[in-house]
Amino acid sequence: MVKNNYFSGLKGFKVKFRAPLTVVNGVENSPLNGYFQVKNLCTSGNQFVNCEGPAIRFGSGRRDALLVPTAIVMENNFIFSNVKMTYPLIDYVTQPSKIESKHNFTNLKAKGYQGWESSSLEIKTNPYGIMEIIMDGKEISMATKLVGENEVGPVWLRSEK
Repeated sequence: MVKNNYFSGLKGFKVKFRAPLTVVNGVENSPLNGYFQVKNLCTSGNQFVNCEGPAIRFGSGRRDALLVPTAIVMENNFIFSNVKMTYPLIDYVTQPSKIESKHNFTNLKAKGYQGWESSSLEIKTNPYGIMEIIMDGKEISMATKLVGENEVGPVWLRSEK
């Protein structure tokens, strides 16, 4: 599950592996440190704010990665951009099998993206410096504050300051 994440100012590239959220293909009989097939993924409540390139890319990976993502649900996600978009909102390098997309919104053109709607989204910056998305006069943001490096990740990797 990829839920309630805030992606801001990130870059995706034409290279078929990079995007703020990349869902890679799997490798058959993958070693533990390899690429397993993505199954039963739900992306919900995520916000992509002023990211360049596709916000989400499916099917990226190595040439021997042939197992496409399967059973994907994308719902209640938001893409807002003041940045000129020369890339698709979502890039399907390979089409996932069994994908369901509903109630997703963007201020950009959503034509051709099933489950995505164009909406007049607005943006404001909260006291923590997070740009919150506003739709129909209501704040959408799930983020309350930015977290520091000592608040995330494994304890053994956190710096001692």
